[in-house]
Amino acid sequence: MRNLSEEFEILDSYERTLPYLDMVRAAADTHRDSLGFLPTSVYDEFARRGFLYVLARGKLDPPGYAGHLLFSCNFPRAYVRQIFVLPEYQRQGMGERLLRHLRDSLTQ
Repeated sequence: MRNLSEEFEILDSYERTLPYLDMVRAAADTHRDSLGFLPTSVYDEFARRGFLYVLARGKLDPPGYAGHLLFSCNFPRAYVRQIFVLPEYQRQGMGERLLRHLRDSLTQ
């Protein structure tokens, strides 16, 4: 069994998450019952502020959307607003990886 975690990358800057914004919105709208509703403009605003992480299949060709984490930060606390991983990548530690990236980023 291959290690899928090595095929993924977490993108955390606006420039890198921008190409994925439509996919983030589509996933959130599709799973509105579990993620809640946010207006379209919210995703762009959070991405600009660095509060959106995208889980991308970075080492595959072509790179693709696999999930996201949307959070807000008000020192000294951060709040996870949405966390989502596509069903085919669930139960493989991808959500935990997003949360660990958030924790590591906030403690630096």
